Amino acid sequence: MRNINIVGFALLASVLFGFSGCAESGRVDAVMLSKHNQVKGIKIYRAFTPVPDTQGYTGYQDDENAEYRCSVAYATHAIATKALQNGYPYFNIIYPKGSNSNPLPIITNEKMARYCAAPYWDKESNLLDDKCKHIGLGQGTPGAIGGIKGYFFKQRNPLVPLWDAKKTIRDTYPMLVKSCWKGDEVEFRKMIKKYNTYSIEEID
Repeated sequence: MRNINIVGFALLASVLFGFSGCAESGRVDAVMLSKHNQVKGIKIYRAFTPVPDTQGYTGYQDDENAEYRCSVAYATHAIATKALQNGYPYFNIIYPKGSNSNPLPIITNEKMARYCAAPYWDKESNLLDDKCKHIGLGQGTPGAIGGIKGYFFKQRNPLVPLWDAKKTIRDTYPMLVKSCWKGDEVEFRKMIKKYNTYSIEEID
C-alpha cells in the first residue's frame, strides 16, 4: 500500500509540476478560423507569458499590468505571424462584447493596452471602465487578454483601419524577448513554433 501511495504521489506531482511548467514558459491558446478550407483568421482564447521583468515599468498600480502588456503583445504577435504564414499582410481585431466591441482605430499594441484597460495603465487616466471587456471593475487587475479574433486581409481597406502584420512583429518581438521572456530568445522561439499546432475551426 505504501508503494502505491508513493507512486500515486509521484504521478500527481509530475502532473502538477508539468502544468505549472507549461504556464511558466508561456502559451497562446488559439484556433485558426477557416471558411471553405481557406484560412480567414484566428481566435485567441488566452495568451499567457512567463512572469515578466518589471524593471522599467513605472506609473502602474501593480505588476500585473506588466503581465497584461506582455499578454497583449504575445497575442498580437501570434495573430500577425499566422496572418503572414497564410499570405495576409494585414489583419484587424474584433473584441468581446463590451462598452465598445470593435474599437477600429486601435492598430498598435500600445494603443490597445491603454484603451482596453485605461485605469490600470495610465495613472493619470480617469476612465473607469474596461472598453474591451477583458476585465471588470471589482474583478482585479488584468492578467491576460482573451476572447479576441483576428481576421486577415490581403489588401488595405479604406473603410477599415488594419494592423500591419510585419510592423506588429517588429514592434512586439524585442519587448517580448527582453521583458516578457527576460532575455531568453531561445525559449521564446520555442513558443513561436507552437503557433503551428493550432487546430482548424470552420466558420460560416
